[in-house]
Amino acid sequence: MRKKLFIIVMLGMLMLTGCSGAKSAKNEQNTVEKDPYEAFYGTWRTSGIYSDGTRYTIEQLRVYDADDAVDFIMIINEKGTGYIYVPTTEEKLEVIWKTGDDQKSIAFGDLALRMEDGELVYTDGEEKLYLAKVSDRQDPDIIEEIISKDQTVPEEIIEESTEAVEEEPIQETEPVEETVSENTIRPEIKEGIDAYEEFIDEYIAFMEKYSESDGTDLGMLLEYTEMLNR
Repeated sequence: MRKKLFIIVMLGMLMLTGCSGAKSAKNEQNTVEKDPYEAFYGTWRTSGIYSDGTRYTIEQLRVYDADDAVDFIMIINEKGTGYIYVPTTEEKLEVIWKTGDDQKSIAFGDLALRMEDGELVYTDGEEKLYLAKVSDRQDPDIIEEIISKDQTVPEEIIEESTEAVEEEPIQETEPVEETVSENTIRPEIKEGIDAYEEFIDEYIAFMEKYSESDGTDLGMLLEYTEMLNR
């Protein structure tokens, strides 16, 4: 797909012919008849391309980051002038257009745009660039508005994104206090009492054994000292 060919050809042609003195059909005709080029006036933007036997919408090209070379905003006004803006390069060219050989086309020098089924079509061999009208406005201020909308995320997308990541609030539960009745002994207290009771029984048995001795057994003295430490 030769997408970059569009931007190279269009910008090259426009820079060479942008200062020509062409006038629109309305300026050439001092008549009250309906302007046959009225449908051309307004703001246009790339809607798609035709390449390799397939037409691709601009949305399809954006998915694959292939829209940069073909995305244009074009303003055509009834005074025979206009603008072409390239969002990727932020380049805005003031141009002059002239009528084509019939009432279905206009030209910027050798660059011709033909009206087909409500779209402007630029043809380069077997490839085509399509532009759809986005507004009837003809002032350059609309360019900033369009770019601003491009950079703004729609509210519905923001809401969907928020809903997708929003977690359910954590339910705060009141701490459950452990209720102990008067007749209930905590496990840690009971364990301490049992250990103390066991030690006392051991101490009584030792003292009975010690009282029956003559007090000269060195082993009993060491055991007694250890019990005192405990």
